[in-house]
Formats: sequence, C-alpha cells, structure tokens
Amino acid sequence: MADAIIRLHATDNLVIALADLAKGATLAGVPVPLPGPVPRGHKLAARAIAKGETVLRYGQSIGQATEDIPAGGHIHSHNLGMGPHTTDYAIGEAATVLPPLPAREFMGYHRSDGQVGTRNYIGILTSVNCSGSVARFIAEAAEKDPVLSAMPNLDGFVPIVHNTGCGMSGVNEGYDTLMRTLKGYARNANFGGILLVGLGCEVMQVPDLVGQGRLRPDGNFRYMTIQKGLEVLREMAEVASHVARAPAPVSKLIIGLQCGGSDGYSGITANPALGHASDLLV
Repeated sequence: MADAIIRLHATDNLVIALADLAKGATLAGVPVPLPGPVPRGHKLAARAIAKGETVLRYGQSIGQATEDIPAGGHIHSHNLGMGPHTTDYAIGEAATVLPPLPAREFMGYHRSDGQVGTRNYIGILTSVNCSGSVARFIAEAAEKDPVLSAMPNLDGFVPIVHNTGCGMSGVNEGYDTLMRTLKGYARNANFGGILLVGLGCEVMQVPDLVGQGRLRPDGNFRYMTIQKGLEVLREMAEVASHVARAPAPVSKLIIGLQCGGSDGYSGITANPALGHASDLLV
C-alpha cells in the first residue's frame, strides 16, 4: 500500500494517511504492520517515537510526544502535546532571501488613499438586512439604465447585503464587527463609489456609520433611506467614470485567501497551491 500514505518532508518522523487504514495493514515507509486503525487524513508514526521527542511535520516541530508512540501508531491529541515554553522551535531558520525581481506593473484604478483597484464598481451597501432587497432592486435597475450603462470605465453595480444590523445591541462585539466590515467594504479599492442604503429604525444607524468618520477619502460616498436610488447613482457614476486604468506596480495588488474549513489535507493540497500562486506574484 505505497499510495496509502504520504511523507511531507524528508525529515518528518510521521506520515499522513490518504485513506482509512486498518489494524495490521502493511505500508511502504512504515517498518511494521499497523498496531491499530488510523482514520483518513490523520498522522501515524513512521518509526518509533519516544516520549518527549519532537514530532515533525513539514520538517517543523508540531509538538512533543506525551508518551511512547510505536511505529505505525496513530498520532493525535491523546499522545501529542506542546513542549515547554523554553523550547526553541527554530521558526523561520530555513527562510531564504531571494534577489529582487524586476519591477512589474498592471493596469489598475488609482484611488486617493494610495490603493489601486483591479475593477471599478459602484457598491450599494446596506446598513441593515431590511434594506437588502431595495439594494438588489437598485442594482438591477442600474444595470438596465441606458444612462448608466453608457458610462465609460464602469464595471457595474454590486449590492452588498447582510442579515444583521437590527435586533442587536449597539455596544457589543457583534456591532463592532459589523461596523468594521461595512467600513472595509466602503474602502475597498475596487469600488469607485459607495451608496449606503438604510431603513431608519435599525440599530446600525446610517448617521452612526457616517458620523464615525468618512467612509471614503475620495468623497464619492452617498447615503439614502430607500429613495432616489437611480438619481443618486447617476451622480456618483459620473464621478466614478472619470477614473481610467493606469499603470501600477504589482506591489499594489492585494491577494485575498479564504479559509474553507481546514482538514487533514489542507496542508497537502490547497495551502501549497495557494502558496505557489502567491509566490508567482511575490
């Protein structure tokens, strides 16, 4: 069963099970039959590991054995723990400084705060879930509007909706998180303008959002309470459409990586792929 396990680094003293392994299974790379079953995606000892010995994965310490682990033994929370705080894990010692690359550029939209966007949308942001449908209707109408569709340099209109903003305390972590998230959307470099749509009775009040600091440094920000949607968008689109793509260094690109729920294979499949994709830019 040579294809049933994988060793991630030559110095690792463990391997990863690529399938559910039964007790007594014989594996290439493990000197004895397995003393017990090992679930798919879990770790097992490639050789005997003594109590207190460092356990290596990716060639890096992931902890210490809390008991003797026989060759082929399942390595998990029952026999793996953290070492003393004084332990030197040699983090970053293998890092290699690469020579600088020639400057590369892309054509982007330069914003007044120094950010550079790859798109030029107008966002329709909602302060509360109750105004979500209105934001969608405004975006749909804007896409069909002949005046707006004729504007140059605009990629479209994006409704940004959520399911909160009301029925919540205005002084807790949830409120702060929502405030921070809405501001993050409003300041995203891919938006040439933001229309904020509120209802009026929500906890996340439009005046609170606006009053705690200008959401956009370029001033192309408006808000309304479910009225005058297309009229306001036409005024904003006129401003946003005057921004054209211009050369920008690759260092201005912001790469977002999303965690989709880590499992035993994340470090084998998705993480290296994302790392390689990032390396191509960096």
